[in-house]
Amino acid sequence: MVHPNYNPNSILQSESVLTATMTTTPQKILIIDDNEDIGIILSQILIDLGYIVEIEMDVHNAFSQILKIAPDFLILDYIFPDSNCVKFVHQLRENAATATIPLLLISGSRPIEKELNGVPFLMKPFTMNDMTTLIHQLLVNSAVNQ
Repeated sequence: MVHPNYNPNSILQSESVLTATMTTTPQKILIIDDNEDIGIILSQILIDLGYIVEIEMDVHNAFSQILKIAPDFLILDYIFPDSNCVKFVHQLRENAATATIPLLLISGSRPIEKELNGVPFLMKPFTMNDMTTLIHQLLVNSAVNQ
């Protein structure tokens, strides 16, 4: 299902920047966001750029989903109805299977940086170019550091 406000022309600039540097094997991205519309919009853009994308709307199920699908990258909303993601980020970083997965936080509320140890963050609203460029940079940096 494509979101009614989705405009594929809005990502052409991002696509031209990233196409030359994407690997031949599609990378998996897991979007963890309780807002279905946000998940659908982001996933459609990332799918159009060649990524394999899954969406998890419940932060309480997200860790098991990460272990199940082994994503190359995580996009995580900072605020959920009954929690924020600080505890979840600490759980990710303390587990050997998930500690090195690159992560991008998104939210309309600014997190307290000291709680998140420098996890990259995009404030909503953000441009798709900013998001896709940051994802690409974090994936490249992750590959270099492994």
